[in-house]
Amino acid sequence: MIIVIRLVVVGFFFHYRITNPASDAYPLWLISVICEIWFALSWILDQFPKWLPIERETYLDRLSLRYEKEGQPSQLSPLDIFVSTVDPMKEPPLITANTVLSILAVDYPVEKVSCYVSDDGAAMLTFEALSETSEFAKKWVPFCKKFNIEPRAPEWWALGSVEIFLSKHCPLWYGYGGGLKWLERMSYINATVYPWTSIPLLAYCTLPAVCLLTGKFITPEV
Repeated sequence: MIIVIRLVVVGFFFHYRITNPASDAYPLWLISVICEIWFALSWILDQFPKWLPIERETYLDRLSLRYEKEGQPSQLSPLDIFVSTVDPMKEPPLITANTVLSILAVDYPVEKVSCYVSDDGAAMLTFEALSETSEFAKKWVPFCKKFNIEPRAPEWWALGSVEIFLSKHCPLWYGYGGGLKWLERMSYINATVYPWTSIPLLAYCTLPAVCLLTGKFITPEV
């Protein structure tokens, strides 16, 4: 219901903006309207997951109450995780490093997690990359645990939606043979358009400064 009310408000807003152009600053008014339309489309796409939400809950507190009792050592089972690699040319060390960092930053007692890397190719490049990874992990792992970072691989956390857009699995064109349902596709499309919102956002934020410098405004005088 709230979404419908907001859609009606957005409709009235655009009706006013389009029917009342600023004739003395038409280029600025046009840029602002284009940016506002982009923001509106981005917001509409963001509403699709809210129309049919999927809720999952893991009940980590129950696991903690059962195996991590106050005043006693943690009873959670130790985890040994093996990462295998063979050729740094086919499997770039950056991917291996991101895998190791995401494992070390997992939401689990630090003393219970062990990560082993098996390099069948015995490449010095992989060894040096993992040596640097171990140093970076001293900063990355506490950062992830403090701010609950997701995803925990630094590369995916930094690139995020841009990688989704450039991927062959981008929802704009992936799954037309039945891989994605139409509502799922519309929900994921928001992940592809989100990084490009920075372009109209930057333009929209600079408009007030341009208006002040030129003495022209994007809204008509009343």
